[in-house]
Amino acid sequence: MAIPVLSSYKNVNFPFPSRDIDPKKKDKTYCLGWSKALYALWCSGKTAWTYENQIEFGTLRDYAKGQQDIEQYKSWLAGDGDDTGMTYDSYDDTPLSRVSRREGWMNVLFENLSPAPMIKDSIHGMFDKADYDLFVDTIDADSRRLVEEQKFVKFIEAQNIEWQNNIKAEMGIPIDENVPLPKSKEELDMFEAQDGFKLNVARAMQKVLRHSFNISEWETVILKKLIDDFADLGYGATEDYFDAEDSKWKAGYLDLAMLMIQFSQERDYQDSEYAGYFQFMTISNLRNKLPELKEKDLLKLVQSAWGKYTVNPSGVWNAQKMSQLDPTTGTYAYDDFKIPILHFWWIDTDTQRKLYYTSFRGRNSVIDLDFDSEVKPLTEINKKAGAKQEEKKIFIRKPYEAYWVVDSDYVFDYGPIKMASRNGLSKPQLPVHVEQLSGPSLIKRIRPILDDMTKTYLRYQNSLAMMVERGYAINTTMLGNVTMGGGKLKPAEVMKLWQQTGRLLYSYSASTGLYTGGAATPVTEIPGGMGERVQETMTTFEMLFRQLELMTGINPVSLGASPDPNAPVGTTQAALQATTNVLKPIMDGCYEIKKGTGECLMRRLQTGIRNSDRIREAYIGVISPSDMEALRLMEAEGVQYGLNMKAKPDMKQKMRFEKWIDIALQNTREQRPGIDLNDAIYFMSQLENGADLLDLEKQLEYAIEKNKQEAQAQTEKNMQIQGEVNAQNEQVKMQGELAKIKAEAEAKIAEEQIRGVVKANQSKLEGNLRLLEEARRAAEAEQGVVVNQGGR
Repeated sequence: MAIPVLSSYKNVNFPFPSRDIDPKKKDKTYCLGWSKALYALWCSGKTAWTYENQIEFGTLRDYAKGQQDIEQYKSWLAGDGDDTGMTYDSYDDTPLSRVSRREGWMNVLFENLSPAPMIKDSIHGMFDKADYDLFVDTIDADSRRLVEEQKFVKFIEAQNIEWQNNIKAEMGIPIDENVPLPKSKEELDMFEAQDGFKLNVARAMQKVLRHSFNISEWETVILKKLIDDFADLGYGATEDYFDAEDSKWKAGYLDLAMLMIQFSQERDYQDSEYAGYFQFMTISNLRNKLPELKEKDLLKLVQSAWGKYTVNPSGVWNAQKMSQLDPTTGTYAYDDFKIPILHFWWIDTDTQRKLYYTSFRGRNSVIDLDFDSEVKPLTEINKKAGAKQEEKKIFIRKPYEAYWVVDSDYVFDYGPIKMASRNGLSKPQLPVHVEQLSGPSLIKRIRPILDDMTKTYLRYQNSLAMMVERGYAINTTMLGNVTMGGGKLKPAEVMKLWQQTGRLLYSYSASTGLYTGGAATPVTEIPGGMGERVQETMTTFEMLFRQLELMTGINPVSLGASPDPNAPVGTTQAALQATTNVLKPIMDGCYEIKKGTGECLMRRLQTGIRNSDRIREAYIGVISPSDMEALRLMEAEGVQYGLNMKAKPDMKQKMRFEKWIDIALQNTREQRPGIDLNDAIYFMSQLENGADLLDLEKQLEYAIEKNKQEAQAQTEKNMQIQGEVNAQNEQVKMQGELAKIKAEAEAKIAEEQIRGVVKANQSKLEGNLRLLEEARRAAEAEQGVVVNQGGR
C-alpha cells in the first residue's frame, strides 16, 4: 500500500502558521496550514524517515518473509545487466548465448530458498508469550503517607491480635478470619515487598489499565507485529487513543511504513513535537466526516485517486458510470473507494494574556484578557496612590491533532487533543510512541547472506539443468574386430552380447594385432557431473549458515537443526542461552514501547475518570462502583500513579509453582500445613487461565498459612478435648477409688459391728456359762452337803 508522494510538495517550502495568535482562531485554516507544512517536510526527506524509507521497509519485510524480488538474481546470474554501459549486437559477444539461456538459466525454477521465515518463527516462539505485566502504585506524598500509616497499623494489629479478638468476643463483634499479619520487622518488609499495603485505588487503576491493553489485543496482535517490526526494520511504533464507540482508552499498532515523525537524537523519540500517520478512509466514512462536501466534490477525490495506492480498482475512468446512484441500495458505486488521509499530531503553544493588578489599597488580582483587547493605562491619580498593573503573556503548550485529505483543502476532527497525557502534570505528550533499536535490524544484517543463499541455490539448479549424465565412452574400432563362428560381429551385436551375458568381447587393431595406445579396454566410464557440484553446494551452505550464526548470534539448534551428538549437553544449552541474549534487544524494545504506551494511557484514564461520567460508566464492569468512586475522589486529592512492569511468568516459573502445589498437597497428606485438593484445583485452573502468578503466590501463601493456623487451632482444640477427657477419666477413677474406700470402710464398720455383736454375744454367753457353772457348782455343793448329812 503506497503512500502518496506528490511532486508539488517536494523541496517546496510550506511555512508553518504562526502560533502566536488567538487560540480561538486556531481553526480549519490554521490546521490546514500545519498539514501541508508537515506533508512537505515528509516529501522533502526532512523527517526521521520518509517515502524513500518506505521502499526499504517493504524490501526488508519481503526478505523476512523469504519473498524478496527474484528479478535481481536473474540479472546477477544470467548477466542481463551490464555495469560497463557497453551494448552487444552479435550473437556470440553476449554474456550468455541464447543456447545457454534455453538449456540452462531458462530451465531454472527462480524461487527463493531462505531461512529467514524459520528465523522469524523461532523468534516468535521465544517471545510471543514473553510479555510484561503492568503494576500500578501511587507515588504522590499524600498517598505514600497513607501507605505508611496502613503499614504500621497492620503491624500494631498483628502485635495485639489476641487482645483485639478477646475484646471483640466480649462485645459480640464478629471476628475476622485469621489473615496472616506481619508480626516482626522482617515479615513487615516482606509483606510490603509483595504489595501487601498497596492502596485500593492503585489496585483499581491497575485493573483498568490491564483491561485497556486486553481489549486492545496487545498480546495476541500488537506484540506480534512489534516483534516483526523490530526484527525486520529495527523500529516499533504504537499509539494510545480514545475509542468513542465504547468510551474506552485503547492502544493501537502503527505501521512504520505509514508513519512520519520529527527527527530525534533519542531512540524513543520523546522529544519529537510532531508526527503523522497515513491511512485510507472510504468515501462513505468521509461523507460523514465532511458533511459539507457535495457529491461532485467527492467524485473529484475519487478521480484523483483512481488506480492508485493498490487499494482501489484500476481501469478506464468512467465518470458517468461512477456517479450513478443505485436505486436499490441508495449508494454510489464509489462509496467503498479509499482516499488517502493524513492523521497528524503536533505540540502547539497557546498564548494567554493576563493582567496583574495591584490596587492602591494593596489588593492583588489577576484579570484574564482577550487576545486582541487593549489595556488602558493607569491614571496619574492611581499611580500616585500606589496602584500598579503589568501585562504578561502565559504560554501553554498543548497537543493538537487533525485529519487532512491529502492534496486537498479538507480537514476534519481538528483541535486540541482531548484528555491528552502530560508527563509530570506539565509536559504535554504526543499519543505516538516509537522505539528504535541501537543497531541495524536483524534482517538488514543478514540480507547479504540471504542473497548468497538464494544465488547458491539457483546456481545449483543451473548445474542440475546443465548436467551431463553418467555414461560410457566406447571404442567401436576395438569392438569391430571381434570375430565369432567364422564371421565378424557388428559392434551392436557385441554390445547386446555384453548386456545379456556380462561378457564384453573386443580385439586390438587388426593391422598389427598389437596394443598401440589408448584405453586398455574399449569401454571407459564417464562419471556424472553432479558429484562434486553437490559437495560444493553443501560446503557453501554450511559456510553461509556459519556466517549467519556469526552475524546474528542465532545458533542453528534454535532453528530446529539437530545438535552435534558429540557436543556436551551444557554446550548446546549455552548456545541456546546465547541466542536468547542476542535477541533480547527485541524484547527490550517491546518492553520500552509498552511502558511508554501504558504511562500515557494511565494519565489519560485519570483525566477521563475525573471529568466524564460516560467513561466511568464504561469501566464499571471492570471494577466495582465503589472503586470507581474512590478513583474519582482521589483525583481531587491530586493523586499520582507510577507504572512498573515485570515479565510475565514463563514455563519454568509455572512449573515451579506447580511443584509448590504438589508439595503443599503432600504436606496435607502427611498431616503437615498445606492445601487440600479443592485449593489445588483452583490454583491450577487460575494458572492455566493466565492469572497473575504473583497474586497466585500470595493466595497460595495465604491458603497454607490459614490451613496452618486452622490446624494449629484444631490441635489446640483436640488437646483441650483430650485434657477434658483425661480429667473426666481421672475423676471417674478417683470416684471409683473413693467408692472403694467407702465400701471398704463400710465393710470394716459392718465387720466391726458384727464383731462387736459377736463379742457381746460371746461375753453374754460366757457370762451365762459362768452363771451356769456357778449354778452347777452351787448345785453340786448343795447336793454334797445333803449327802454328807445323810451319812452321819
